[in-house]
Amino acid sequence: MSADKPIKVLSAELANQIAAGEVVERPASVVKELVENSLDAGATEITVEIEQGGQKRILIRDNGRGIEKAQLTLALSRHATSKIENINDLESITSMGFRGEALASISSVSRLTLTSKPNNQTEAWQAQAEGKQMDVKVTPAAHPNGTSIEVLDLFFNTPARRKFLKTGKTEFQHIEQLIKRLSLTRPDVKFVLTHNQKRCFNYLKTKHFSQRIEQVCGKKFLEQCVPVKYDFETIHLVGFASKIGVGLPTRDNQYIFVNGRMMKDKLIAHALRQAYEDTLPGQSFPAYVLFLTLPPNQLDVNVHPAKHEVRFHQSRQIHDLVYKAITQSIGMSDMSHDEPAHDYILPLQNKNSPTNEPQENMVYDEHQTSSSQSKPNAYLGYHSTTANPSARSVKATNDFYASTNNTPISSSRIDNAIAQSLIPKKSTNTENTGIETSESINTKQSLNHNALLCKPFIIFNSTNLDRTSSVCILHLQALATEFVRTRVLESTQSQPLLMPVSSAYKERNASVLKEANIFETLKGIQFEVVHSHQKLILKQVPSGIRQLPWASIFAKIDFVDMLAGQTDFSANRYQALFESIANAWISVQDINNSTIDAWLNVISQEALSELLKKQSVGIDINEIYADRTLN
Repeated sequence: MSADKPIKVLSAELANQIAAGEVVERPASVVKELVENSLDAGATEITVEIEQGGQKRILIRDNGRGIEKAQLTLALSRHATSKIENINDLESITSMGFRGEALASISSVSRLTLTSKPNNQTEAWQAQAEGKQMDVKVTPAAHPNGTSIEVLDLFFNTPARRKFLKTGKTEFQHIEQLIKRLSLTRPDVKFVLTHNQKRCFNYLKTKHFSQRIEQVCGKKFLEQCVPVKYDFETIHLVGFASKIGVGLPTRDNQYIFVNGRMMKDKLIAHALRQAYEDTLPGQSFPAYVLFLTLPPNQLDVNVHPAKHEVRFHQSRQIHDLVYKAITQSIGMSDMSHDEPAHDYILPLQNKNSPTNEPQENMVYDEHQTSSSQSKPNAYLGYHSTTANPSARSVKATNDFYASTNNTPISSSRIDNAIAQSLIPKKSTNTENTGIETSESINTKQSLNHNALLCKPFIIFNSTNLDRTSSVCILHLQALATEFVRTRVLESTQSQPLLMPVSSAYKERNASVLKEANIFETLKGIQFEVVHSHQKLILKQVPSGIRQLPWASIFAKIDFVDMLAGQTDFSANRYQALFESIANAWISVQDINNSTIDAWLNVISQEALSELLKKQSVGIDINEIYADRTLN
């Protein structure tokens, strides 16, 4: 810190312009904040007038509750809002806006006029504020019940920001997409959008959600989609998603809403990509309009200044729920409602099994009050006649697969559950599907203390291995291969990956695999691999190697070179597969002495001795030194 520059409090003008840099990115950002305020005010009709892409003029007019004269000046002040009062309110936010920065930030970089008339006020009043001084001037005005906000000359006093704006056409396209997204959340509200005095669309109020989707996305969208309806405890997912094999060349018709907020959520987007992984041809994208609702205290909407993102408290649970809901709805889920033979992972059990209800059953209730928005699905007004059977218990880690009871689970219990899922209990039969416990390691005669990693080799003290030499050098790949082989052959159960892994695969290569009956043969050692739309998809693996980083190593395995043309698939003939997996694994993971110790604790002493006899190079250090002494 420079000594000649003392610390000073920023002026209100500069502080608001800094805040405007976070909230007001472009004209569409202004429209978003103002329309969300209109929705919070209970408006049922909202008109948006744009000129020159919003750079010259933005007008938002609504028939909401309005703002009283005494509060007009306060409304344009920074951090002033009627939507929250204390810090506890941040844990249960049901309104679209709540930060109290929008109007102050917008007025600091434009010429803003706010005109409003509440129902209980006989006349309307107008407040004007202009960027530099930001002094608010209040005068009488003529205006019907509701509020109008006019924003002129956006960024007129911040030319550095203005030069980053695109053409009027491009900026308006952003506004048009924004209004479409907002209108999807509220079919009970009429939306009118005009650009340069030309009406672009007029979305009339409707009781049926499917009608609003038809207004925004077109009738063909509904014809190519299936309804999605999935309930699990207090979490609900409803909407429409593409049918199997129906893809679009662009991502234009992809809409995700969380508690009524339009979102760009990577977590949900990833779950959707995984769900459609093996159903769409290359370079095509699914279309969907999905509404996720959950209690406000289970997510944080105060992550991004412009409220573009949310953070879920149980993010992996949400990811899995979305994936399961979509795969079941489009008919591609291979998860059975019956419990699988193993107890490693059970799928989420929903209270309402997904049903393809008629679109007309999704009805918006116009008589809802704003207080009902705190209830799941209440802001959409969906009515379901499906009975809610009791939920089944789920035996899995609580941070990914939700428990159906209401008992809080501490973080220590979650961590312990994760650890236990990776360390299966010691079995009395010949199966060994996981890493051995410390107790079994201590009682096992291993050679850990005789091995030293010196990449890419491992040096063993082989005096107790019935070798004449005192040192053996083994390549890292050989030991990794033996570890994979041991784990695979000891596994008698196949375990599904949390998310299937895929890699591009040419059709002619897949034909070779199919002709050699490779996919069926791989099931003999608990691998499930399928080919769809020029992709190889790995769905299940032997339980003993479930913890490997399959997302990174699957694409490195070449099944054609290893297995094509072979007919005898005994354990020995799988050696090429084990070697390929081991090679891929050590190429993406940093192997250290602890890793070697873990491998040696799994490999039997007999197998290790045999491996060293066949694949290591022996060096008799004593003979070397004896020769030097004689010389």
